[in-house]
Amino acid sequence: MKILLLIILLLPLLSHTSTTADTQTSNNYATFPIKERHIKIHFFWHNKFGEPNPTAVSVARNPIANASSTGFGLVIVFDDPITIGPKESSHLLGRSQGTYILSDQNKIASLMAMTFVFAQGEFRGCTLSVLGRNELSLKVRELPIVGGTGLLRSARGYCLLRNFNEDKASHYVVVEYNCDVFYKPHFQSTTDYLFTY
Repeated sequence: MKILLLIILLLPLLSHTSTTADTQTSNNYATFPIKERHIKIHFFWHNKFGEPNPTAVSVARNPIANASSTGFGLVIVFDDPITIGPKESSHLLGRSQGTYILSDQNKIASLMAMTFVFAQGEFRGCTLSVLGRNELSLKVRELPIVGGTGLLRSARGYCLLRNFNEDKASHYVVVEYNCDVFYKPHFQSTTDYLFTY
């Protein structure tokens, strides 16, 4: 009986403590604003269907895709190298992993969902996620950056891309990417903090 009475008396106190902690957290965000950084990342994306060692494979093709002049309905999965220079032997910056789906019945255009996984430099181990429409007939295309992980957590921005080199015989294309990235730096820790800087 005494324990029940003690719990009833402490409940309002616990509720008040929780409210105070929430207020302090919001005050910390106001006191320590996070400054957004803007960086530009330039690299080359190598997509190869041909042998040996293809980096992209078709995983779904239906009769409509076979008959369509735009390949409508074709689904491709890729794990492409991204390099600092345009040659396949250039210094490896990381990988681009994802899928593209030919999703337009009138033009050759795909829905691209991919993640850039960086293996070198300041953003080693970090990722950027891109999701958008890529109309291949355009000289310069634009894809939105919708997020990121690690130091690039909550990233946003866009990538401008253009075909740099294409070998139709071996189904190999090199695409140049110029990305503008906006992000707020975070502490890297396994501990939860009430605020970030």
